[in-house]
Amino acid sequence: MSRPMIIVLLTVMLLSGCTRGAELVSPPQQAVVDFQSSPAALRVLSSFDKPVYLAEEFEKKYPGISVEWTVVKTLQNLLDSLASEPPFDLIAFDYMWSNEMSGYDIFEDLNGPPYHIGQYKEWFPGLNWDRLSTMQDKKVIIVPRDLPAELTFYRADILAEHGFPSDPEQLGEWMENPDNWLTMAKKLKKSDVAIVSRAIDPFVMASKGQGLFTENMTVSLTMEPFISLLHVSKQIQDLGLDSKATIWDEKGRESLRNGKLAMFTLGEWGMEMLRAWSPHNVHLWKTTRLPFGLYGIHGGYAYAIPTFSNHKSLAWEWIKYTTEMDTKYRESLATHSWYDKLPDTRLTPVDGRGYEIILRSLDLLLSSEKSPEEMAVELKSKVEVELYREIQYMKNAQNKGRPPEGAPPFLFDNEGGPGRPPLGADESSARK
Repeated sequence: MSRPMIIVLLTVMLLSGCTRGAELVSPPQQAVVDFQSSPAALRVLSSFDKPVYLAEEFEKKYPGISVEWTVVKTLQNLLDSLASEPPFDLIAFDYMWSNEMSGYDIFEDLNGPPYHIGQYKEWFPGLNWDRLSTMQDKKVIIVPRDLPAELTFYRADILAEHGFPSDPEQLGEWMENPDNWLTMAKKLKKSDVAIVSRAIDPFVMASKGQGLFTENMTVSLTMEPFISLLHVSKQIQDLGLDSKATIWDEKGRESLRNGKLAMFTLGEWGMEMLRAWSPHNVHLWKTTRLPFGLYGIHGGYAYAIPTFSNHKSLAWEWIKYTTEMDTKYRESLATHSWYDKLPDTRLTPVDGRGYEIILRSLDLLLSSEKSPEEMAVELKSKVEVELYREIQYMKNAQNKGRPPEGAPPFLFDNEGGPGRPPLGADESSARK
């Protein structure tokens, strides 16, 4: 496939199914090479380094096969590189890009032959695979490699000293009630200990898994759980319960070391980072699920097979083989026991931008005299106004399959890059 053809496809096919509705030309179907009877190279375009051990084992299982691995560091680089010749056979990328990737109709539908992904859903028991599908016709195009949880890290000794649950399961259940969490924040604040860094943090937690839009693309900020989260954020602001220092600055890390910050949220891979930040008391920290009944994902990687791959069957063999090899690792993750608890509302290609609008608006709103309900209405209006064309585009694609005349390529920002940086970009770079 020529580079101009790919560029046109990536610019125009912004929503799943738009190729049919807008009567655009789909990528030509390439013949699938029988890799078992002829030498072949599996060309992988990835956002992470080559897993050498897995590649070596795969090549042993399939003699004559070589795994060629190209690494890119941004979503923009990945999309640009899809124009390469010969085409890449497999895309391996940061799971946080999945929402935006679901807006492109250039990946194989893994529901159908020869993949039949339904046979392999035990890889992630209880997971609602709609979150891995295209917006319009629910084609499953993404297979996670792993789904690390967003967790609450907490000082068990400090909570116990103040009379609060310190057992992970008991604490997780207790914090589902926002009133319980606020009671804990108020009591610990009297001892000059904080359990939250910023008043906006409840919405940062929600951004890891809670969609902003209903199935028909209605902004859901005036519904639960967002109203409850606004009540929590308002009390954090009014009562000064936040530390105003985060784990991403030195003041916040010093608070970890001296016991002034007793709780924060991060992907479950964060224990290694905590060990570097506060080595002398890392043994006092435990983890549990998020408060307020929230569940989310932070980090991880995923696969997709481009429709123009020359070796689709070989790419699928890699996905199956490496996913099976990673079984014990996946089962060790906190998410393994609660895939079914992830919100039913899926994250759309514009949820990231919606949360950015909320987070940059919240500080000023929380300092005002407005009630949480009034703030919810104003935030809903801001998202609707700033993302009006994008929302209409997606509604139209879902209902009729045809974008409105002159609709912009909304997945691209003013600088021409796809979408926006993910929330907590400094976090993802620190993780890597």
